[in-house]
Amino acid sequence: MIAGYNLGIGLNVRAGNQILFMDSRFHSYRDALSGQPYLVPNGVPTARHEPYKYLLHPLTFGFRF
Repeated sequence: MIAGYNLGIGLNVRAGNQILFMDSRFHSYRDALSGQPYLVPNGVPTARHEPYKYLLHPLTFGFRF
């Protein structure tokens, strides 16, 4: 595992014995190849890896029983 952070917000609404949930999450983690060059087919590095990778889960809906 590579260090990073998570940020999220959510809402739970109880409906009898069930719970309706909605949440959104943002994940960020360090790139193990940070600073290393990308290689292109002709062998010339044109860019470098960014220090962090990002993943966004915009909205998730569901029921919990």
